[in-house]
Amino acid sequence: MTRDTGKRSARPAPLRRGVLVLGALSVLACGPASAAKPECAKEAATAAAGRTGVLALYDKGCYDEALQRATTLLEAAADRDARTQALLLNDAAVASEKLGRYAEADAFYQRAVGLLQGGPDAALAGTIAGNRAVLQYRIGEYEAALKAYGDAIRILETAPGADPSALSAALSGLGLVEQTLGRHEDAALHLKRALAIDEKLHGAVHADVATDLSNLGDLYRVLGDFDRALPTYQRAYDIRSKVLPPDHADTANSLSKLAYAYENLGQNDLALKRYRDALAMRERVLPPGHPFIASAQSSIGDILRRTGQLDAARPWYEQALAIRRAALPAGHADIADTLHNLGWLLQLQGDGRAAEQHYREALAIREQALGAGHARTADTMARLASVLAARGEAAEALSLAQRAFAIARAAGVPQIEFQTGALLAARYRAAGRTEQAVFIGKQAVNAMQRIRGQSRTLDPTLQRSLMQENGATYRELAAWLVDLGRLAEAEQVLTMLKEVELADLVQRSDVQRTQADFVGAEKAAAQQGDALVASGVAEATELAALQRRQRTGEKLGDTELVRLQALKLRQVQWQVEFEQWVNGLKLAPAAAEREEILHRGSDLQTLVRRDPGAVGLSYIVGEQRLAIVLATGRGSFGREVAISRVELNRRIAALRQAIEARADVLPAAQALHQVLIAPVAAELAQARATTLVLALTESLRYLPFAALHDGKQFLIERFGLAHWLQAGGVPASGPLTDWQVAGLGAARGAAGFKPLPAVPSELARIVRDAKNPDGTLPGEVKLDADFDRDGLEDALSGRYNVVHIASHFDFRPGDSNNSVLLLGDGHTISLRELAAMDYLSLQLLTLSACNTANGGGTNENGAEVEGLAAAVRRQGARSVLASLWPVADASTAALMQQFYAGHAAGRANALRTAQLGLLRGAANAAADDSARGASVAGAAAPKAAAADPARPWAHPYFWAPFVLSGDWL
Repeated sequence: MTRDTGKRSARPAPLRRGVLVLGALSVLACGPASAAKPECAKEAATAAAGRTGVLALYDKGCYDEALQRATTLLEAAADRDARTQALLLNDAAVASEKLGRYAEADAFYQRAVGLLQGGPDAALAGTIAGNRAVLQYRIGEYEAALKAYGDAIRILETAPGADPSALSAALSGLGLVEQTLGRHEDAALHLKRALAIDEKLHGAVHADVATDLSNLGDLYRVLGDFDRALPTYQRAYDIRSKVLPPDHADTANSLSKLAYAYENLGQNDLALKRYRDALAMRERVLPPGHPFIASAQSSIGDILRRTGQLDAARPWYEQALAIRRAALPAGHADIADTLHNLGWLLQLQGDGRAAEQHYREALAIREQALGAGHARTADTMARLASVLAARGEAAEALSLAQRAFAIARAAGVPQIEFQTGALLAARYRAAGRTEQAVFIGKQAVNAMQRIRGQSRTLDPTLQRSLMQENGATYRELAAWLVDLGRLAEAEQVLTMLKEVELADLVQRSDVQRTQADFVGAEKAAAQQGDALVASGVAEATELAALQRRQRTGEKLGDTELVRLQALKLRQVQWQVEFEQWVNGLKLAPAAAEREEILHRGSDLQTLVRRDPGAVGLSYIVGEQRLAIVLATGRGSFGREVAISRVELNRRIAALRQAIEARADVLPAAQALHQVLIAPVAAELAQARATTLVLALTESLRYLPFAALHDGKQFLIERFGLAHWLQAGGVPASGPLTDWQVAGLGAARGAAGFKPLPAVPSELARIVRDAKNPDGTLPGEVKLDADFDRDGLEDALSGRYNVVHIASHFDFRPGDSNNSVLLLGDGHTISLRELAAMDYLSLQLLTLSACNTANGGGTNENGAEVEGLAAAVRRQGARSVLASLWPVADASTAALMQQFYAGHAAGRANALRTAQLGLLRGAANAAADDSARGASVAGAAAPKAAAADPARPWAHPYFWAPFVLSGDWL
């Protein structure tokens, strides 16, 4: 991503800004030559005389012509006053810089400042000094740029007649350099001051305001504050699109920055489109070989690498690296950026030696250009550690990973802290030091939780992408905790992932953001690490303040000079101390402490304690293994099964396909039972389990557990089943009241939804009122036109504690606004609206509609299966009953009637009894088994299949899809 490199002032009274004026001498051109633009010859022929013509040519993007005009004027002004010559030199410098000829530009700036030194035009001298600082920043001379900006600000704050626009430009540039060097508090102070000046001068819509916003957006993004970064970038882009000419380089830069934010959030397709648009714009207005073109090329390579298109990514990186090496000074930080990313690509392609070479060169450049304590230095260090670890050089890899994590913690950039922490945790795990791996892993995920906490108002799609991009670290940490027997902590880590899913669905900022707890010896270790970080940050801040005073020309006293040197030494010493702390972590707990940790009660253990026959089963899907945590009221333990994520997903898909085709399900059902239930079958028997409370993740949430088969019987024939909603909270306790049911139905269908003829009889069987004296439960029926939005809200108003909805549900995976429930009056209500309603009075919400628990998209992770149920549970309902696929109309009516008839025995038992009724032929069959919701996106109508006349609904297609979530009693 190309950075905004500050704003320029080009002429006095008032001085224009925004890289305005260009001039030319042919000195030491280090950048690419400009390509001639045919239309510029015409512009040059008609341009006004004098500097006005230079500025006009620049504004048209005719940089070569503007440079030539400025050079001619400069030669003619050799005997003119210093002010006139300095202005033309400034014009020439800005033009040369625009063409990428940086050494030439610097020579122009130096001549201009030299002409004005000691003269009456101090304000102009300050302006041009600020312009030169922009160039120094661009070529990577950051300390020189800091001094130049400090000089410019000091002059512009005191010089009579100084342009406030020039002061704003210098403040903005200073903030940009401070941000690059990781001095975030100072950067925020100066960038906000610049923005305030420009908004006062120009109003809300102006190019200089856009530049301020763009730079401020960079700061927010680096700090992981996407809530502010994205709208700030968007506002900058909107302003530039409005006030700048088409294809302006600054507008292209705003596109690139928006793309980079989307990339950080895992929105790769959107980011790639923005990057390609930015590259096209730059290629239209910039000369070949310009470093801004290289920036866009490198960014496209990043996206292709991230999406696994490694061969396609490599040419983009190589082109970008060649341009940057040719156009930028050796040792420039942008060269290191491309080296780092190309090294990463080579590492992924299996060329560890070449990757190491690129990382080492990038690391050397970043340490020199940015400093040994910069977050980007830590990033490269961590990547190098991963290459060395893969080659078996464990000692050096661990040392580098420790240094990288120490730097990242001190730098205060949570994204880098997360990345380096995840890599260091992996190194400890590889070394067999699992306690250390867990401790550092917790530090890493807590850094990501801080990013999530700062991003509460982000578009939910972006929040989901943010977690999907980094969720593997959470799952690995949970698996390590299971290995150590620390099951409650593993459960807590998985809850973090489910909180993201719930926040995505309900679009609310108050969904909890759990932090991983530190236990036992971890508490003291965490406190020691926090103290080290606090002292390091405080000392670094003090050092930066003293250095800033030096750069502005202030003379420090003897005591302050001594303190300055001491703080420089402390920076080195602090890093050593931090590495010693990380390396010396002694986290294996004492026997008594370990016993307390291992027996720490989990929420699932607390939950099942209410029911002597209930046993909790929590599943953690890893890349190459499956962890199963079994929880009873007396304790918990873990089991591990050697099965890859890919193979598990294949088996789940095989069972789903067999069920939906109404084919033979036994081979697939038995294969899944072997890995999901058989490893804990003996313990379930010993615990005398009658109900399994399932805590599921990922694609397991698409699986109808009721249909698993042990070779003799289906799982539902042995156990009642319920799903635990980790993000929805623990079900409320208290006495069960008599059920009063509101039955809502859409029988006549609507546009795109076929009629459901069994719905009236379904509701008549369930609801007992004056019209239906034979119904199971007392209540009221609202059918078709009476089942409108007002009717739904009335049913939830508190008069009923059960709401039963028989209708169509059109589910569109990943789109909760366009996933809709059909109301009886022909209108629809979205999944998001349903999730936000008040369910405080409900014992049960039943969605007797198709696909209400599942999207089933091939790229989904199962979040939507429990998303609606968790949201409804969070809004007050005790439990939710829904289905995993389009349900058959008549069989569902029979099942629901049996379920309500048996509810006094407990919800899970009642559902099991009803399912067994269909399986064993106890329910009365009706002729119509058409599916509800044939219009569901991606859902095909079920096939007809031959059935045993005595058991027409015995196939799992009819009874297995129903999922009870929440309270099962």
